[in-house]
Amino acid sequence: MDSQLKSYGSHTLRRVLSLDADHEPQEVQVWISPNDKGALTVGYDWASTRSGFSTDGAALASLLPGANPEDGRSAIDEVRGNNLPDAVAARMLAWLREQAAARLGKQSQP
Repeated sequence: MDSQLKSYGSHTLRRVLSLDADHEPQEVQVWISPNDKGALTVGYDWASTRSGFSTDGAALASLLPGANPEDGRSAIDEVRGNNLPDAVAARMLAWLREQAAARLGKQSQP
């Protein structure tokens, strides 16, 4: 266990447990952009002083109620799958759901 706690990187036990959060800056960026077919996709990255990771390409539509993504990629699963702190993941997903409803939901249709 001691060797794992001394290991640094984006998917280490040390990062998952946020053991350095009190003295090492961390940031998350979230974006929505069109893919080459014009469909809106979701991406985000997490970074600290020592490491970082990013993911993108899941459809924004996968955040709509009842969504069943054609390619099987769910933005919800991608955010939850990287062991971000629950409060951070919840806020990211809340904002992305708001954006999905505003940009793709029935209320956004003329």
